[in-house]
Amino acid sequence: MNIPFEGIFGSTPELKTLQFLIAHTHFDYTKKELAEHSGISRQTVYKVLDVFLKWEIIKETRKIGNVTLYTLNTTNKLVTSFKKFDNEIINIITQEELRKTGHPEKQRIINPLLFSTKKQAKTTT
Repeated sequence: MNIPFEGIFGSTPELKTLQFLIAHTHFDYTKKELAEHSGISRQTVYKVLDVFLKWEIIKETRKIGNVTLYTLNTTNKLVTSFKKFDNEIINIITQEELRKTGHPEKQRIINPLLFSTKKQAKTTT
């Protein structure tokens, strides 16, 4: 199975980095780690992080010596939308795979993250 964003939109450094960070929201990473895990060069990570910092898609979490660590800014509305979109892509892909394998009784799978986000939105309004 393709990675959701990359499977549809291609394999840009921004999408690779975003996809990695969405899948690992509870951790923070150095630029070197982001490059390694995203499969892009360190030089490219610098460019991607500049854009992500400008749009507040990521945030600095801490410094260890001269090294800064970054994490996905889960309070950013763009990030929230990216995560919902990612979850919906996963649900659609899963439904299609289940349909192909002949398990129609399991076709509608609700991603718990997507469900909890909707539930939270209802309780905050």
